[in-house]
Amino acid sequence: MLKMNARLDIERLLLIGCGKMGRAMLDGWLATGVLDPAQVTVVEPSSTIRNTLADIGVRTDAELPRGTAPDIAVFAVKPNLVVDQAQLLSEALSGRLAISIAAGIGLEHLETAAPDAQWVRAMPNQPAVVGEAATGLCAGKNLSSDGRALASALFDALGIAVWIEDEPLMHAVTGLSGSGPAFVALVAEAMEDAGVRCGLPRSTARQLALQTLRGSASQMQQSGDTPAALKDAVTSPGGTTIAGIEAAESAGLRAALMQAIQAATHRSRELDQ
Repeated sequence: MLKMNARLDIERLLLIGCGKMGRAMLDGWLATGVLDPAQVTVVEPSSTIRNTLADIGVRTDAELPRGTAPDIAVFAVKPNLVVDQAQLLSEALSGRLAISIAAGIGLEHLETAAPDAQWVRAMPNQPAVVGEAATGLCAGKNLSSDGRALASALFDALGIAVWIEDEPLMHAVTGLSGSGPAFVALVAEAMEDAGVRCGLPRSTARQLALQTLRGSASQMQQSGDTPAALKDAVTSPGGTTIAGIEAAESAGLRAALMQAIQAATHRSRELDQ
């Protein structure tokens, strides 16, 4: 659920790259009021994307701007591009807050590219567009208390933000929450298909599956119960749920999800080499 936030007292945020994740963050920031369109400049080579952004009032550019330094620069480009882009802006980023969401690219690479910037490595996820993101943040060596507060405000506006003190654990954040929405979507799709297989209309099966996932997550968040506690609360001796759990365990559901997160984490480490 989107929540309204106090507008950041900055002149300009430079968003470099506006693909799926960049657009999700931008839409979330504008919808929650943490940024006004007039505060945002987006650098995006695609003219199609730039044209869609013009409709919401943000400034756009096809190339990295030269001149006035932004208060905040957010790099939302592919991992293989972020270091080169940061090098091109190195002088303008001196003393400024610079945030990279590139999977697998560590602070050492970023700080070599723009050594005087206040770097934050961030890993948000796609539900940012509806104000339900889970974001891991890791501070670079130059980050000030004001820079940390700005980064927190940006990503708290999109859902929740958690500071990770041990940078290597950002790979696990990437695997768990960064890639996690795709794994949840697979589970949702499987639940929907199962409902259809058992006779429900697809639209009804989808509605029930999505609300079950949403409601279960909300219950655990609000009550503080562990997943195991919710599972046990639903499971009666000799009932339908334990029969389903036995089938899921026999099919390797738990192991498959654990392996998916571990594989995504491993790939993030590979990108950092």
